[in-house]
Amino acid sequence: WQSFAASTGAHLSVGGMALFSASVDGAVFDVATRFDEGGAPTGTTVTMELDPPLAFRVDMAHPETFSAAPPGSRDLAKALRASAADLVIDPYSIRIQLAGVTPDPEDLRPKMGEIVMLARRLRGERTPGPYR
Repeated sequence: WQSFAASTGAHLSVGGMALFSASVDGAVFDVATRFDEGGAPTGTTVTMELDPPLAFRVDMAHPETFSAAPPGSRDLAKALRASAADLVIDPYSIRIQLAGVTPDPEDLRPKMGEIVMLARRLRGERTPGPYR
């Protein structure tokens, strides 16, 4: 956790096993371990701040809400949700819940990359292909 915090400029909360304001792929992430009532770690929450915020709301439980989102947004969200215990998108953040503890947050980089791709799609940004 210390190495990831140092490499991303994050603030590390050792006792809470949490990182705040980690800079990954040009985005800002928080990573937090969830604990049960007895204090045992149960999972990991990864949150990406959306700045600027989205101008619309989407809800995974209501596919029709994606009609305001750019094409392809729902497919990316479904793919991300399939690999997580939960996915919540609001105008200010994208948050996933992962089952189990994350021993090394470095392992979350690919998942963070998927979140960044979804955020870019929701904003209407296009990923340039090999031919311009």
